[in-house]
Amino acid sequence: MSNDKYYSEIVKDLELSFWDERGRGARYRTTLVGVNYFKEKYGSDLADKSWSKTVQNVIDALVKDNIIKNATYDGKGNVLVVEFEGCVHLDVERELAKKNIDPFSCPCANVVMHYIDSLIGANSELVSIELTGDNCKVTIGIVGSTLEEI
Repeated sequence: MSNDKYYSEIVKDLELSFWDERGRGARYRTTLVGVNYFKEKYGSDLADKSWSKTVQNVIDALVKDNIIKNATYDGKGNVLVVEFEGCVHLDVERELAKKNIDPFSCPCANVVMHYIDSLIGANSELVSIELTGDNCKVTIGIVGSTLEEI
């Protein structure tokens, strides 16, 4: 077993245990998973004055760090949709899906939310996660402001 496979198994087991304990409520306890790495490595460098440049900076960092292959995004009003392609976390989510556990945590979305939140001064919310093939599409609810106001 490779180290990557081993770490994926560990993360999957941790998520499974958390799901067993909290069910759907686990989503609201995992919003910071993955964020600290980027805060320590990039600090506030990924934040920009505009939400779109901030999201693009986060995507560029995720690609640079080999966490995703690419991503696209679209936002309007209080909704931001990001589609991540080729994410290293997909294997874990697929394994959980085999156990009928819908995705409830997305470290990549958490990083996007962290940097968007730094612009708006409020906490955004991970609304949904959809797995399709090699992609993961997340919908983020922007709280307190619309994207046009940021």
